[in-house]
Amino acid sequence: MTKTRRVLCIVPVALIACGAVWLFLGIVYPPFRAIYLSLGPKPPTFQGRNMVQWLQILRTNTNSTGDPLSSAHISCDKRSKFVTAEVPLSYDLLMKYDFCGRDGGFDLIVNGRYLPAGCQRATNGNCLLKSYARELNPGTNQVQVAFFISNQSDKDHFLSARSTVTEVIPTEAIPSP
Repeated sequence: MTKTRRVLCIVPVALIACGAVWLFLGIVYPPFRAIYLSLGPKPPTFQGRNMVQWLQILRTNTNSTGDPLSSAHISCDKRSKFVTAEVPLSYDLLMKYDFCGRDGGFDLIVNGRYLPAGCQRATNGNCLLKSYARELNPGTNQVQVAFFISNQSDKDHFLSARSTVTEVIPTEAIPSP
């Protein structure tokens, strides 16, 4: 084997070994962990903020520390034929940043199906999300709220968050079409 071929074989192996050492040190030793995490992939941002920071800014109760999406109140009314989720995020701030339009939006995930949800303002300033109730089963249903912020400068990396799954039973049976 020539010297050039030997170098071409040894260099990649050495680089992989160095990466493995940095990974090991980053996991085991706290000073190296900080260096490793600072060099690692960053969560996507919009206007310099990640999703956790945006949820903190947009919440209606600024003293609350819980996840606002998971504290959504979800209900179903047969007469209006809508599934409604009241999310404790400020409707006015969502509109200010255009998160119910061009720069973001909400979906209701009903029994695993994504349904676009329209935003309305509740009397207390929260955001009301609505979607048609015909997507519900007559019995127990699993509903989640999904919020996304599109990143116009980096279309491959958008911000998203989901609530925990909530079990919903319609107050009345939904008629079949």
